[in-house]
Amino acid sequence: MNRSSSKFLSFLLAGVIVVSTFIACGKEEKKLNTETSTKEKTENSSIETPLVIGESNFSEKFSLFFVDSLPDQKIVEMTGIYLVNTDRSGALIENGIEGETRNYNGTDYTYYGIADMDITIDEAVNETIYHFKLREDITFSDGTPLTADDVIFTYYVMADPSYDGSATLYSTPIKGMQAYHSNNTIEEVSHIEGIQKLGKYEFQVITTGYDAKAAYSIANIMVAPLHYYGDTSLYDYENDQFGFIKGNLASIHEKDTVPLGAGPYKFIKYENKIVYLEANENYYLGTPKIQYVQWKETADTDNIPAVWQGTIDIATPSASKEALKQISQINLNGELNGETILTRFMDYRGYGYIGINADRICVDGKRNSDESKYLRYALAIIISVYRDVTIDTYYGDSAIVINYPISCTSWAAPKETDVGYQSAFSIDINGKPIYTEGMSAEEKYAAASKAALEYLKAAGYTIANGKVTEAPKGAKTEFEVWIGADGTGSHPSFGLLTDAKAALDCIGITLTINDLTDTSQLWSGLDAGTVDMWCAAWHADYDPDMYQIYHSANIPEQGGTDSNNYHIADEKLDELILTARTSSDQSYRKAVYKQCFDIVMDWAVEIPVYQRQDCIIFSAERINADTITPDITSFYSWYREIEKMEMNKAGV
Repeated sequence: MNRSSSKFLSFLLAGVIVVSTFIACGKEEKKLNTETSTKEKTENSSIETPLVIGESNFSEKFSLFFVDSLPDQKIVEMTGIYLVNTDRSGALIENGIEGETRNYNGTDYTYYGIADMDITIDEAVNETIYHFKLREDITFSDGTPLTADDVIFTYYVMADPSYDGSATLYSTPIKGMQAYHSNNTIEEVSHIEGIQKLGKYEFQVITTGYDAKAAYSIANIMVAPLHYYGDTSLYDYENDQFGFIKGNLASIHEKDTVPLGAGPYKFIKYENKIVYLEANENYYLGTPKIQYVQWKETADTDNIPAVWQGTIDIATPSASKEALKQISQINLNGELNGETILTRFMDYRGYGYIGINADRICVDGKRNSDESKYLRYALAIIISVYRDVTIDTYYGDSAIVINYPISCTSWAAPKETDVGYQSAFSIDINGKPIYTEGMSAEEKYAAASKAALEYLKAAGYTIANGKVTEAPKGAKTEFEVWIGADGTGSHPSFGLLTDAKAALDCIGITLTINDLTDTSQLWSGLDAGTVDMWCAAWHADYDPDMYQIYHSANIPEQGGTDSNNYHIADEKLDELILTARTSSDQSYRKAVYKQCFDIVMDWAVEIPVYQRQDCIIFSAERINADTITPDITSFYSWYREIEKMEMNKAGV
């Protein structure tokens, strides 16, 4: 999963832009004056008009290895290339070289990729073999051929003991992976037995047994150029050298802000909160028709006006009631699609939530004690009771309140008709429902405060006259929540926090709302473990694996990927997460994941808030509507076919 502020998450046309591209490990530098090159082109050519895209704040982690926010991920996908692509439903394209035609919503679409993948399950020896054959004509944007060595280098970076990115390849049961990942020197374990090079453009990966997550972990990765991110003098497959010194990824981190790959666009620079990209003439699906693309940091409240006024061409504003009304008023026909703005919707492949750091909100420094869980549960009760009114007010029909930490787009999401389904944080200290049918909103708020006080008392807080008067040892009465609402309260959960703050104040708990103007500060705070509570959204993977963000191995101090920002550490949860991977039976896996969700909710480290629709708006005046990617889905973004997009010619 990738993080996005909800947020899930102003280009100025430069007169003269001098940029640098790095070739052959950065040893050769080429200067490009885009003003000069533009003037040499045909004056009315549509490819010379830059495509300008509004985006929330970048964290400037544009590395395919270490990206951890959705805005940065979009840049990675624009400049990089997946080993195996996916279709509009999220299924892997196993025959990418010749292409596969699949039907979606009544239309046949043909999908291509840079590799073919064949999966063989050998029950006799309890192994699964993933065999790959690469296209032999693929090059990175600098013209360097993409080979099996680049893929193997990518695997070894992600498997390194010091790897601190969000990928969880190291948790896949590849033969020899755990031994390699857990030892920090070459002498102890020199290579991963299950990663095998078969030729310049051919390799295979062998896992022990079957793992439902493995196909995506192994195949749906972006391929990094060895010659750019690594050191070719340190790569010798036959002698167990893989492009860098094991246990030291410092040299690879040096390229975090300047990506290079085989995607449709080349990274030029990030300057003044704008990412500048140029078409990759070596892109295997053809040189993009739009020569220049700029991704510009834009406040959510400015997205629609900017598209209307012509300073940006594409944006993803929150699909709030007010936003949709604004679009309809701009178009002369009073609709969401008109002569000025075109609107597309899709279910967001993720969900909005409020997170709690168990190490910062606990009693006596014990994150897993009953008292600590009671404290967090009390806070969660007060916050969650205001979800319905807040989300309805902000989104209307374009979002729903959810009760489990998973996107409703996933097959694993619990349904209201499922046995054991219940609303989030709706049980009192005695195990009985806090709310009864027919309660008014005000009655629910009163019941929530009463139940929260009972939990606080059980956590060791002193209560007098319906208010907290003293905290137990190692606990607090004041907490802070971070929210990326542009400093203006522009966020679907801001109203929720405002109501919760007032309610908590009434029972003696202080909640400080830190409204960030720059959401990148949130990611830095989470990585440092200095945030009590926060509002964000998860961008979900194709397979609902929970390892990355809930397994205790990924708590920062455990040396994993540092992606368990909740600091939840539960042995039973760890066991169930791994158990869910061992079967291809979705019904079985769904039941196991339900147990996982219940444990997460019992720890009270995550408050599920909403599942929304993504609203993507395009300038009808500047973009050729016929070239916009058709049938955009949760798994197939608008820029998946960006190489086909065209700008309207001047005056058209």
